[in-house]
Amino acid sequence: MIQEHVREQIYNRLQSLIRAHLNSGDPKPVLAIWFKRQDSREIHLMEAMESQIHRAEVAQLPPQELRHSAQDMGWRLSAQLHHVIVYSPRTTLERMIAFNDQWIREFSTDSETLYFDPEALCPAILDAFRIRVEPNNFLKGWYLDAAQVKELAESPGKIQQWSSSRPTIGMMQTSESSDFARKVGIMHVEIENQWIPMGPSAVTSYTWYGDWLQRKPGALLFRGGTIFRIEGFEVKTLANISRDVVKPTPRNEYVEAHLSKMPLDR
Repeated sequence: MIQEHVREQIYNRLQSLIRAHLNSGDPKPVLAIWFKRQDSREIHLMEAMESQIHRAEVAQLPPQELRHSAQDMGWRLSAQLHHVIVYSPRTTLERMIAFNDQWIREFSTDSETLYFDPEALCPAILDAFRIRVEPNNFLKGWYLDAAQVKELAESPGKIQQWSSSRPTIGMMQTSESSDFARKVGIMHVEIENQWIPMGPSAVTSYTWYGDWLQRKPGALLFRGGTIFRIEGFEVKTLANISRDVVKPTPRNEYVEAHLSKMPLDR
């Protein structure tokens, strides 16, 4: 097994390498996977790069392997990096997945995702490498402060100004009343293309939580146009939730929001 302190060094070095590639003028990575061999002397890194190669040519291209010694990388670790670059993943990786390629099976068996761009990857690629972007039963939307709630109550048509923008808040619904008028869910924020649950220390920097503490609660506008007023928040220790969220919080502490539906006259 790779010792934890060595694993951490390797992980940090690989992250630095990916950041350097993202900032370079070369084709940008849309996926980077670290395949963790049990033997720490051998490390495999796969990067999928977008390229302008013609689709007919891409299907003929095998993965390109570039070998670097530990000294070349300047790692000072007793490890050799086997760097596999795959061009045009939309066609190359999809084709390899469809044919149950042995290389894909090997990489997806014991891998860790360093970077990914969900907008550039198809569901088949995300599924093959077990990349979860958001939990099930998930709602996305926007926060409305008290002034914006009042504005929408007076002019419901203005709801479209939010619907055309990227969602800034998420909630994994955990319960709902039989009349659908009340919801309870765990608050999430999008970090590096994944929706991550927030613990009690994280929520204190957000306006929607600060407004509630100051007794001027706002509302959550979800995709589809439904608005729910924030009734309150509750910190809970929920060990079982760790299997449902993308990444569990430390000590399994989660912030649950209690919401009630707000009717808008149209």
